[in-house]
Amino acid sequence: ASGEFTLEGAIAYPVGDLSRGFRYMTEMLNLSRTYNAVAALAIMRRSYVESLAHATNRAAFGKTIDHYPMVRQMLTSMVVELEAATAFVWEAIRYLDKVDQGTASEDEQAMRRLLTPMIKYHTGKQAIRFASEACEMLGGNGYIETFVTPRLLRDAQVLPIWEGTTNILVLDVVRCLGREGAGPILLAELRRRLSEVRAEALAPWRTYLAREVDRLEKALGDLSAQDEVRLQLHAKTWSDRAIRLYEAILLLGQAEREAARGKGRKLALLAWHIERFLEPKAFGEPGWCEDATAHALFEGMGHGADLPLESVLRSVREPSS
Repeated sequence: ASGEFTLEGAIAYPVGDLSRGFRYMTEMLNLSRTYNAVAALAIMRRSYVESLAHATNRAAFGKTIDHYPMVRQMLTSMVVELEAATAFVWEAIRYLDKVDQGTASEDEQAMRRLLTPMIKYHTGKQAIRFASEACEMLGGNGYIETFVTPRLLRDAQVLPIWEGTTNILVLDVVRCLGREGAGPILLAELRRRLSEVRAEALAPWRTYLAREVDRLEKALGDLSAQDEVRLQLHAKTWSDRAIRLYEAILLLGQAEREAARGKGRKLALLAWHIERFLEPKAFGEPGWCEDATAHALFEGMGHGADLPLESVLRSVREPSS
């Protein structure tokens, strides 16, 4: 529960520097926002687990429903978003660790200030959608209080509300991009990560994502040139694109570490992520998600499905220019 109360005639003792009150509050707020993002990941994960458990046990027309295309597509999509969001949240936590340890450079401190509102608003919205999908997957049972899914949905709804609503958090992103100059720092970090990916098999994805970083930079310039009203109207669109691109680059780094062992599951995740969030397909155009390899993604979440790199490379479609 939340509440406010007034103390009249009470004695108060300072517990810190009275001139740093706002700074103390923002430190607490950033930690709470990070906790909020981790809680959102937990709800996303539980929603996925409940959906998978139901789909692999509920039989209809002679087979369990996880064999049907739309159910497979939903489960696969949940896995891709969950793993991408997890990588993004832990990236922000990496910067928080450096700040807490007193080893963060000025650029790393700026990255922590920028990523904190991003992870909070991004995952808060995702958690609601995941919990709602889980309710729908279970059908009528998913809305009845004897199942866990209604509670997941209720708990998820608060995540984009407390510690700053989505609009407030996007304004924080705008402030970091403008007053603190975090935009060029973010772009430099994305390019640095791409430069570390050297696996030849991943070259098409590295090249594609490098072009997307260039486009993100141009969009940032266009955004900065807008008046205050248009800046606020378009800031969330830019932020959403930046988040999805950052997630893709993190997945690419994970894919390279797997590729060194001949594995391709993270590349499969990356291919789906790009296809869904960075280059959506036109109606009627065949999608890579229709391939059987993609369907192994959700089966591998928690079950260790082995996707050989060569098999994935034969299945996925290289990103377009």
